[in-house]
Amino acid sequence: ELVKLVERFWAYNSFCEEPVQEQLYIARIYQKRNLPTYWQSSMQKAQQNLAVSKQNIAAVDLHYCELQLELAIHESIEAKQRRDFEPNLQNVLSNLNTFYLVNILQYYCKAMNYKRFKPIDYQVPIIEEVLAHIAENRYENVPIINMYFYAIKSLLEPKDETHYKSLKDLLLKKGQHLYRKDAQNLFALARNYCIYQMNNRNVAYYYEIFNLYQIEIEQQLILRDGQMPPSTFQNIVTTGLMLKKYDWLENFIYDFSDYVTESMFYLTLSKLRLYQKRYKETIDLIDKANFAEILDKISARSILLQAYFELFLLEDESDDYDEKIENFLTSFSVFLNRHQDEIEIHYEYYAALIYFLNKIMKLIWQGNEAKSDIESLLLELKKTPKIKERKWITNKIKMILEKSH
Repeated sequence: ELVKLVERFWAYNSFCEEPVQEQLYIARIYQKRNLPTYWQSSMQKAQQNLAVSKQNIAAVDLHYCELQLELAIHESIEAKQRRDFEPNLQNVLSNLNTFYLVNILQYYCKAMNYKRFKPIDYQVPIIEEVLAHIAENRYENVPIINMYFYAIKSLLEPKDETHYKSLKDLLLKKGQHLYRKDAQNLFALARNYCIYQMNNRNVAYYYEIFNLYQIEIEQQLILRDGQMPPSTFQNIVTTGLMLKKYDWLENFIYDFSDYVTESMFYLTLSKLRLYQKRYKETIDLIDKANFAEILDKISARSILLQAYFELFLLEDESDDYDEKIENFLTSFSVFLNRHQDEIEIHYEYYAALIYFLNKIMKLIWQGNEAKSDIESLLLELKKTPKIKERKWITNKIKMILEKSH
């Protein structure tokens, strides 16, 4: 009995949190009781509530409420059984069409996005007809339909960049009027297109995705449920480092430090210091942190390894960095082997990093910097598909190659 009461309490609270639906429910009761004045009053309250809360309702819920309002008017007219009154059918049909389009586009986008992770053959029988209809009719009064349309077209026709540009243009013009989660989902779709282009070595899209992140931060869309998703935080930092936006990143990491774990803060800040060539500060930051997660521990070791190696190349005689690297490479390898089952696919990437650094160190220690040996190592690196910090390792080998001339 107590469980039933709690469930009813939850249901009632949820009902009260949706004032439009509450007023529509009341209006239908007044209609059944043949109290038109009270019906009219409830309908007005429902319309007013909807107008006030438009930006606080997801698009699918907003258009559902609008459809329900038109249906309530239709039912009221039909109940009077007067054939001289048009029963509001055009408004019902128009809103039903909008409600369907918003839903089918949104969930088709979700299905396409999920297919990136699992090859599921989702059946959407009339999606081609839907897209052709939108292309022909252009729903200018419902911007989110066009946004989802361009998002889908960018996924279906990734080589045509105009779809992405149209989506971004609409997000800039109309995005601030969208419900928060709708805007977040559409920005995520735009970023997915940028990632596709980046994976195809289109360098311009590093700037594009960085610009999207900046817009999301400015429009306060970057946080999800009051927290920064770790993958988003890392992606922003990685992109900023690649574009050498060091001052901007400094502010970003500190501004959002309260929305990520302490481990994430220290990892990203130490990575920034590494790129700024402030290697000793990099080491100090890693030493300060207490990394609990296994992948964070491995990332920290990778950053430390790079910092030690850079200091070794600088021929800093204040410390024995060559010995530190030698010991660290051994201990890092032992650590990886011990946790191989836990880290699965990551193991191969980090093991390759250790392997190539060992090769580089042997060339330097043995004084065997013959051009052919270094070129062979560079060729071996190109043939290795899985390796962490590929660009950094490549630059180190090329630097040794230049010195050997």
